[in-house]
Amino acid sequence: MEQTEDWTRTRLLMALVGAAGGFSLWWLTAELPSLLGHDRMEMFLTLAILSFFVHVMALTGPIQLSRALAPAAGVAVMIAGLTIWGSLRFPSAADFIEAGHPMVALAMIYLVGTPFLSVMLEYGRGAWRDYAALFQTAWGILVRFAAAGLFTGVFWGVLYLSDALLSLVGIDAIERMIRVDAVPFVLTGTVLGLALAVAHEWKDYVSPHLLLRLLRLLVPMVVPVLALFLLAVFVTGLDEVLNFTSETATLTAVAIGCITLITVSVDRDGFHQVFAWPMRWGVKALAVMVVPLAVLAVWGIGVRVLTYGWTPERVLAALSVGMVMLYGLAYAPLVLWPGDWGARVRGVNIGMALLSLVLAVLWLTPILNAERLSAQSQLARIAAGRVAPENAALWEMAHRWGLPGRAALAQLSDVSDLPQRDRVLELAAKANAKASRYEYNDDQRQATPAEQAGQLAELIPLRPEGVGLPGGAFGKLPEYLIAQIRQGCSMTFEDGSPGCVYLEVAFRPDLQMQQGVILFRTANNRAEALAVRLNGDMLERDGDLRNLPDGRWVNLKALVIKRVLDGAYAIAPAQVNALHIGDLILFPDN
Repeated sequence: MEQTEDWTRTRLLMALVGAAGGFSLWWLTAELPSLLGHDRMEMFLTLAILSFFVHVMALTGPIQLSRALAPAAGVAVMIAGLTIWGSLRFPSAADFIEAGHPMVALAMIYLVGTPFLSVMLEYGRGAWRDYAALFQTAWGILVRFAAAGLFTGVFWGVLYLSDALLSLVGIDAIERMIRVDAVPFVLTGTVLGLALAVAHEWKDYVSPHLLLRLLRLLVPMVVPVLALFLLAVFVTGLDEVLNFTSETATLTAVAIGCITLITVSVDRDGFHQVFAWPMRWGVKALAVMVVPLAVLAVWGIGVRVLTYGWTPERVLAALSVGMVMLYGLAYAPLVLWPGDWGARVRGVNIGMALLSLVLAVLWLTPILNAERLSAQSQLARIAAGRVAPENAALWEMAHRWGLPGRAALAQLSDVSDLPQRDRVLELAAKANAKASRYEYNDDQRQATPAEQAGQLAELIPLRPEGVGLPGGAFGKLPEYLIAQIRQGCSMTFEDGSPGCVYLEVAFRPDLQMQQGVILFRTANNRAEALAVRLNGDMLERDGDLRNLPDGRWVNLKALVIKRVLDGAYAIAPAQVNALHIGDLILFPDN
């Protein structure tokens, strides 16, 4: 009876907390801006109040509501203050939020910091070293919020269905109720708080154990796939793998997935970790394979930074890849060393969680100022002439990288030997004046297709020496393709050579028309190639190119363009036979 009364009281209190949180969210978004008119103060109050309610709802259950209020308020104020500190590198709070990456740091603080706070309140200050408590608390919070969120969605589905049913008989009470501005917020908060209370009451049934056991089942599937991938990299080389702009993100995501599977497999203690020998060796194999995954990810982000310089997104990616590398370097020797490798992995997880929390905090301080690092990197590239003015991150410096970006943009005029000085300063002034990226690029969009084709003809070098093309030869190519080739041409090599070339190649001497190949640079230091032929005075596409020995689509490095420009190529017959049957000449299309 006493337990039932406690449950009822907790449910009521959590429903009230949720209702207050929902009303606060409505008030902060609908009323506060008109009252203050100061964006940083609005952001401080919004983050402080919302953080308070999020922490209270996450902590309450394992901890009594009265004990959770003060710590939740203190942490909320610290997070809000830290966020304001980070926003000072931007002209306004809106610019800070629009940058995106600060929100990643805030999410990391919430996800990692809340379990540490909860176990210290529940078990004492020294409990932050108790891995079993941290593991159970972190996954418990995740499952409670997932269950409560699912129930809240079901509640709204039933509410809308009820409104539809009553509307059949002319009753619109529910519709009129939810049309009141604050009501949807209050209802959502109330139901979410109530569901969180019920989820904790039935924690023996609504527990993370089922989810963790299901995740373990993925280990036998992931291990052979990952092993096959790494074997393919070893056999075929990086050219077949690191070919897309998202390779670093993909590799990092896979590595994080492996780390998650390792973590759920060692569980909270030795009694609950995997025991079957295939699972144990599968987890060990995953731990070892995190290292080569991390190496590939480091290679990918390194190539992009060396090619294009730093941006805030690349700084964040580099930190993520660095964390993955640390996990891999720590896991691999620990699982191979005899003894209780599960306990050693659990110890590493505590240290890495604390390190990620520290990095997230530092991201919002001047110590890890991604905008300053990026702006200085791009300024150095522009000053050294390593990037064409049209491809320089001038607009980002003016509008996305806060005060450090604007300061770097202003420094351009002080560079005495600035390559293409007039063009750079012209585009810098334009970047300052244009509020959107679309407006900044509108001069290229407003050019007619004929003008764009003419500009391409002036940019692209022709090989072999002495080869010529009629005026306006590029005019029949699709506009999007002309834009891609022009962009490739502007991605110059270190010696200033353009990143494109037209090479005359008579693939079929029997055709009475000029044939050739257009090569141009693309993202990720790659190149694309397309066959063309001169039909009258206009070039037209003649298909894509394949590598004759294996029949695969060509996968080219940008260095291929440089070799063609330098004359390091040969045009020779391919040693193949065709089947002649009457007037037919048959050859397999590989």
